[in-house]
Amino acid sequence: MKSLNAYLERENSMSRIFRQKEFAVPLSQADVDLLVERLGAQLSPENLTCDGELPMREVRARAKLLNGAYKDLTKYGEKNGLSVAELCY
Repeated sequence: MKSLNAYLERENSMSRIFRQKEFAVPLSQADVDLLVERLGAQLSPENLTCDGELPMREVRARAKLLNGAYKDLTKYGEKNGLSVAELCY
């Protein structure tokens, strides 16, 4: 859950800036669905690489965090009876 916790903290910091609802554990099915949608968007090649502007070292680090968060979210869903859709990007 290390990657998922880091990802949730990052997302919550942005939510605080824009005064949006923060994610809190235990996650609801709606939270899981929204997280999968956001992960998919952030893993799209354009977003992941900032349109090719990021150094590969940073791209790999971002991909590792995002893929790790998805893997942790999948395990969390299995453990808590929540469905986790496949990533689409």
